[in-house]
Amino acid sequence: MRDILLALFVFGGLVATFRYPYVGLLLWVWFSIMNPHQEVYSFAHRMPWNLIIAIVTISSWLLSNKERKLPPGGFSTVAVLTLLVWCTFNTFFAFDPVWSWEYWDRAWKTLAMCLLAGALLTG
Repeated sequence: MRDILLALFVFGGLVATFRYPYVGLLLWVWFSIMNPHQEVYSFAHRMPWNLIIAIVTISSWLLSNKERKLPPGGFSTVAVLTLLVWCTFNTFFAFDPVWSWEYWDRAWKTLAMCLLAGALLTG
């Protein structure tokens, strides 16, 4: 039953994301921080919810006419990009690069969503 409720809630959020892309960003943050899919036991436990939410959010953001397409210029954007460059540089020189590249893959996706948050949440 929890699976169905979670799936219906996410589906409703994804429908709202097509109209308001920031709803998808909020949904993505909720899944990233609270992991509600870990509290269900059937089909919803194994679904890649963050990937689905991120794809729908980025698609609706790119297709929207009123949303700005670049993050605001400023210190926070430069700091996020600098952190990404620093993480990439350090991953090249890690003690175990094979292990480190898996975490770098997570890190760049998270930082990309941070830049998307900067582009969406400006008003």
